[in-house]
Amino acid sequence: AKVRDNTLKNQRTQGTAGPTSPGWQSFSLADLSTGPSPLLSQQAATSDALTQYAWFDDGLVASKAIPMYDKAMAYKDVPNENYRIKERITAVYGRADFAVGKLRGDFGLRVVRTEQTSDGFLGNASGGFSPTSVKNTYTDTLPNFNATYELSKEVLLRGAVARTMARQTFDL
Repeated sequence: AKVRDNTLKNQRTQGTAGPTSPGWQSFSLADLSTGPSPLLSQQAATSDALTQYAWFDDGLVASKAIPMYDKAMAYKDVPNENYRIKERITAVYGRADFAVGKLRGDFGLRVVRTEQTSDGFLGNASGGFSPTSVKNTYTDTLPNFNATYELSKEVLLRGAVARTMARQTFDL
């Protein structure tokens, strides 16, 4: 027997920031830069080509700009993009070999039971969101048969029949 459990969750939070957000600050280039970049190569430059640009200091950006964005961001939950999918798969296997004269092979059966639960939110008439949950359970029966017949010492006739299944990867 084999058991496999998978859970996939998505919790989306959206943030916005702008000049009217609390915590927003104005910066000048001098607040985030330690000066211009090194000179760029002049070999292929025209008279109006860029030869230097503002060189941002990582330490200044980390100490000033990042905390400002943390304070200025206004966060809100996005319920219609929040979900949880849980899947439990249980499988059992059985197999038997046979040999009769020049015929040999095996046959078997795999039974797979899948239980799925999906939780999320649906939009409602009032413009809000209501929690929803959907459950589904199904069982697949997968037989197989393999046989080899010895036509001669050098020639074997082989055949197989099986019902199989494949699953999409669980992560979206």
